[in-house]
Amino acid sequence: MLSLYLVDSATVLEPGARLRIEGDEAHHISRVARHRVGDRIWISSGQGQRATVFIEEVDRSHVGVVIEDVATSGIPRVELRVIQALTKSDRTHECVELLVAAGADQIQPWRAERSIGKWDQSNSPRKWSEWINAAVKQSRRDRIPRLEGFIDDISLALASRRESEIFFVLHEEARETLDSGLLARWQERIDAATSITLIIGPEGGLSERELAELDEVGVSQLRLGTPILRSAHAGAIALTSLQASFGLWR
Repeated sequence: MLSLYLVDSATVLEPGARLRIEGDEAHHISRVARHRVGDRIWISSGQGQRATVFIEEVDRSHVGVVIEDVATSGIPRVELRVIQALTKSDRTHECVELLVAAGADQIQPWRAERSIGKWDQSNSPRKWSEWINAAVKQSRRDRIPRLEGFIDDISLALASRRESEIFFVLHEEARETLDSGLLARWQERIDAATSITLIIGPEGGLSERELAELDEVGVSQLRLGTPILRSAHAGAIALTSLQASFGLWR
């Protein structure tokens, strides 16, 4: 399997085109991964295209490539979204990486009542975006998940909810489990859905007020079996279980 690198989202990927890759990606290709002239790699603009390219030049400031072929993936029929409560600071990077690798199309950070982690508006968005991009390359995804704006009130994320959008909140005391039987119970709604959103609480769990607020607007509660998972791990495991249960693997 070839290594994947990201280029600017506005880059047009066409067979036969020559591109000049500069900056951090050029440094990583030549100095870190030590690719040489003649090697083949993948590049993507993160918009659903992946190009196989031939390296024809390696310089201190740039890497020159020729596009051999381009593959395009369609927009997912059902978008997978995660509203992730802020985790402990030493778990945040891992949490974001796992969500990307597990298939999240959109990630939204949320300060729940019991969140321990902090959100620094001047620095956190940049860090989360860097982690997302790095995870995209590691997992060879050709679409970069969107990082939505930080919220500290869960009701804001539900304010413009549409009928075709399904919301689940993970809760250890929920009666309904995320398993293979879930599809049969939700088949009709899943067939008509445009997006599924998983709401992941903090290490200390959701407060009674938050649960009541979510229940009031019709958000369904799901339980991930018996083991109690860390907040940083729950979202990724729920995404994989949901895709398997609902037949949404891409």
